[in-house]
Amino acid sequence: QIKLGGTSVATTTDVSTAVNNIQIGGWNLLRSTKDFSNISYISGIGTAVPSSDNTRPYIEDGCSSLQLSFANNTTDRIRLNNVFKKPSTSYTLSLVLERYGYSDIYYEFYVENRVIGTLIAKASGGAYDRQYITFISPSDLSTYNYIEIRPTWNVPQACWMYKPMLVEGNKISQAWSPAPEDVDANIATAQQAAQAAQTTASN
Repeated sequence: QIKLGGTSVATTTDVSTAVNNIQIGGWNLLRSTKDFSNISYISGIGTAVPSSDNTRPYIEDGCSSLQLSFANNTTDRIRLNNVFKKPSTSYTLSLVLERYGYSDIYYEFYVENRVIGTLIAKASGGAYDRQYITFISPSDLSTYNYIEIRPTWNVPQACWMYKPMLVEGNKISQAWSPAPEDVDANIATAQQAAQAAQTTASN
């Protein structure tokens, strides 16, 4: 017998099933999700506007949320563009979505013009809980390489997104992590600062 992930398997079919159920997870594929200092990959359609906001009551020091503002029009959209690495592959999106001080409101998340899930921007109890959607990426990434957020109510509204993560596979984690590119950029910035300080001290 072979054990995979704590499951005993004895046949080729069993091994295949166990391997196919492995949770991948890991690296965050979304950039700049700690402070949203670079949201060039996030666009508004219609009158929808994404903007960084560091004034929310729940954010940590050095962090910001992404404010998503929609006018009185259900054709407004927010898109996270060029986010998938592989077509027809399982991914999991997780995030905190809140409307502190307002009433609860629902938002639909779309991939390839199909609803992959509905999340609640909560006003009070559970407002800071991380929510999850697991789905399959589009087969045609040249046309549909984005996740779209759509309001469900035809009223002026805003919500705040905090520390979103997109990972390959169906692994769900309560802990947020940055994209590898963001980690590399922070290391490079620290190295530059150290070199500058060393140069100043030498002079």
